[in-house]
Amino acid sequence: MRYFVFSLLMFAAGVALTQVDREPHAFTPVVRVRTTDGLFITFVRRGVFNRSSCNLSVETFARVVKESCWPCMIESTGCSSQLEGVDRALANDERLPLFTVSANDFRIAIVGPPNAVQAECQEMAAQMIKKGLKNADCHNPVFGTASN
Repeated sequence: MRYFVFSLLMFAAGVALTQVDREPHAFTPVVRVRTTDGLFITFVRRGVFNRSSCNLSVETFARVVKESCWPCMIESTGCSSQLEGVDRALANDERLPLFTVSANDFRIAIVGPPNAVQAECQEMAAQMIKKGLKNADCHNPVFGTASN
C-alpha cells in the first residue's frame, strides 16, 4: 500500500511539472565601454537563446570595440537573462532621455559631456553605414512631458 501511495504522489508530481509554463530565457549580450574623452557607452545586442552564443557575441563585440577604439576601456561585459534600467530599455527598443544609436540587431546608449555626445552619436552611426550596415541611426534624447 505504501508503494501505491508513493507512486500516486510521484505521478501527480510528474503531471504538475508538465503543466508548468517554461518560457525559454533569452540571454542578452551587453558590453559597457569608457572612452578617454569621458564617454560611457553601453552596447546591447538582441537576445539569443543559449549562453554559449551570447558569450561568443560578447567576445566578438568586445574585440570589435578594442580594434576600432584602441584607447577605449571595456568596463564590463555580460550575458543577462534579466535586464534592468538602460539595458532593458535598449533591448526593448524604448526611447530614452539619452543619445542612442540603433543598427540592425543592436542598440547603443551614449552618456558623457553634452558637447561630445551628440557628435559621437552621429559619427558612430555614419561609421556603421560606411562599414556596410544597411541602417544605423542616431536618435536624440526623448524627455517625458510633465502632466498636471
